[in-house]
Amino acid sequence: MTIEIPGIDEKKGLRLFDGDIELYLFLLNAFVSSAPEVINAMRNVSEETIKNYYVASHRLKGNASQIGAENLSSKAAELESLAKGGDLSGILTLNEAFINEADAVLENIRIWLKKNNT
Repeated sequence: MTIEIPGIDEKKGLRLFDGDIELYLFLLNAFVSSAPEVINAMRNVSEETIKNYYVASHRLKGNASQIGAENLSSKAAELESLAKGGDLSGILTLNEAFINEADAVLENIRIWLKKNNT
């Protein structure tokens, strides 16, 4: 089975799990199940929600890295750092583009999983 999903380095994802494709497919499905809630928690950040934003960005960073979504993980790490430092204006500068990318990667995974009946 060839896995080609825009925004995902599937070779890296598979290497993390010693080429175990069943585990990798399980993680892709888990990402599709859990990521929408995390992404939604990042949509409307404010001074009052920045701590929750920090937690969500940390979670998305790790989950994205596990599946080989390195660009998404890297951007989540940057946002996590900004949130940790309380830099709301920095977050607001980057957040919309990040959310759009996260939504796109999520949709790409959904499409691939559906197309491949996994």
